[in-house]
Amino acid sequence: MTTVVTQHPQQTVVVQAKSLRKVGSALVVLAVSLILIYLYINWLEPNYSYFGFTLIDGDRPVLWLAVFLLQMSAWVLPVVMRRLSDYFLWMIFYFVYLPSMLFVPLQGSSGDQGLWLVVSLAISFTVMTAIARIKIEVPLVRCSRNAFMGAFFALYFALNLYVLSVYGASLSLVQFPDVYEQRALSEEVAAGSLVGYAAGFLSGAFNPFLMAVGLTERRKLWLVAGMAGQVLMYSTAALKFVLLSAMLAPLLFFFHVKRKSVTSTRLGLLVIASCLVPFAFIPVLGDAVDGILWQVLSLILMRSYGMGGALTGVYGEYFSTHPYTYYSHVNVVGLFIPYPYKLSVGEEVGFDLMGRWLNANANFWATDGIAAAGYAGVVLIGVIVGAFLVFCNGTMKSEIRRLAFISFIPFIMSVSNSSFFTSLFTGGGGVLLVLLYFWQGSKLQRQAR
Repeated sequence: MTTVVTQHPQQTVVVQAKSLRKVGSALVVLAVSLILIYLYINWLEPNYSYFGFTLIDGDRPVLWLAVFLLQMSAWVLPVVMRRLSDYFLWMIFYFVYLPSMLFVPLQGSSGDQGLWLVVSLAISFTVMTAIARIKIEVPLVRCSRNAFMGAFFALYFALNLYVLSVYGASLSLVQFPDVYEQRALSEEVAAGSLVGYAAGFLSGAFNPFLMAVGLTERRKLWLVAGMAGQVLMYSTAALKFVLLSAMLAPLLFFFHVKRKSVTSTRLGLLVIASCLVPFAFIPVLGDAVDGILWQVLSLILMRSYGMGGALTGVYGEYFSTHPYTYYSHVNVVGLFIPYPYKLSVGEEVGFDLMGRWLNANANFWATDGIAAAGYAGVVLIGVIVGAFLVFCNGTMKSEIRRLAFISFIPFIMSVSNSSFFTSLFTGGGGVLLVLLYFWQGSKLQRQAR
């Protein structure tokens, strides 16, 4: 007896639509890859070769391997973002993983033209993606909405007052070319205090939470308060991502996250637009290398897309001849394992790169991977971040996914430019998780009435 299994026409349509979305997403990734390769060769290397954007001649076989591996990585990611891990992985894909995979072989600074670094990055991203699929559920604790809001705003005002009392007259909304002077002044003023934690909690947790609630629940006052708070935090240590997050959160919400389906294709199209629109203004500049327009182009093309990938290669070259930190750059680990350098990791790499003081902070793959333990460290940090994403998914219900997506933008920007552990513990990522957890608990309490 033969059993015939037939597929319902609606199921066939769904499968076909999903396949088309996958193809569309892969094509967008290919388009972004080609745009960034062209951008690197024709603008980044000619203008910023001194900053790590070197270029080798030849066929560059590792580059085309990287393009293929990027397609494979994109194919296994979900097209529709339903969980926080989906959003996190796609954002990291476009702003860290893809530039790193492409720029490392273009730099060709190592003997193998970056082969093993590209392979280890691909393995790390694949492991991270696979682990993030593990499902756990953390039970929510109900709490009073009034109690939550009372505690939230009491801490919010206390932290702001502490920041204002320490920084005082040193607060300044400096232009981007002057950020390093402001950061040096900030370190001097904050020495011996805990104000760095207060500023990190505000810029990485409290203000992003206010902006996200303001956007998703149409509370304009909360949105304005969160954005103003980010401007205030920028005036302390002049961290660009803090100021940019106040602009990116509304933009990403209205053009991407607010949509009925939060898709990777739409995010990719936004990335393409963010590259092509500024690139179209390059002919207008001529030989000018200063002014507002040049600063904007540099911020978008060099800082947002370029440095995330270039510094991965710079770290790979530096730590091929220098000792690994074995995670002693993390404060707690440093109590047990001696830190081998006098300066921070970013400062050591920056001084070697430029011949003068420069804090060349880099993404978590560079800082917590390459600097910590080389290629093995790259894979290990993928495991750690994947486990973190599993926990995040387990603590957040689907009802607040848009709130979580928007509130996590500063954290994603932070790990794209610094250590994962610093972003989590000092930069407010862990505090943000706590806020989102109890916010859900307060919603449950209200629904139970």
